[in-house]
Amino acid sequence: MLFSNKIILGYHKVGKDGIPVLEDQIRTLNALGYRIVPLNQVFSTEQPTAVLTFDDGYRDFILNVFPLLREHNIPATLFVITDTIDKAEPLNKNTVSSTDTDESDLPLTAEQIKTLSGNGIEIGGHTHRHSRLTELSETEALEELATSNNIIRKITGTAPFSFCYPHGFFNRLCWNYLEK
Repeated sequence: MLFSNKIILGYHKVGKDGIPVLEDQIRTLNALGYRIVPLNQVFSTEQPTAVLTFDDGYRDFILNVFPLLREHNIPATLFVITDTIDKAEPLNKNTVSSTDTDESDLPLTAEQIKTLSGNGIEIGGHTHRHSRLTELSETEALEELATSNNIIRKITGTAPFSFCYPHGFFNRLCWNYLEK
């Protein structure tokens, strides 16, 4: 089914330099008549809607993106890798040297996720360890999904409504679990 009046924009780490670009994209969506909503509301109206999603759970989100969204009263959906929450090592440790790392490269803390959840940000699952679910056994894949959901529920008080497949890989097993 094609939904020509629905747009989903996906981001990872935006950075301070990317904020003007994000702000321009938001202005453009508004000028085109799109209402920006969290993912859990995208199909609840016939009105043109747009969703801003952010993968992985970089601290960049609360430091750089969230102030802009809050200023303009815009919701978003944040997909977190639950195994990284509260850790002190960068999420992108394979691509950034330790001398180039700053606080925005670190994962969000549980307290930050709880704060975001209470302020218009939908928290969605992105697995526990960012595993490619299609490369895991059925038991391992289901454990990844259940662990992620349980941690998000514990932090936010609500089971996640939405989910983003790591690396975009999924299969019927993943889909069946998430349909429940």
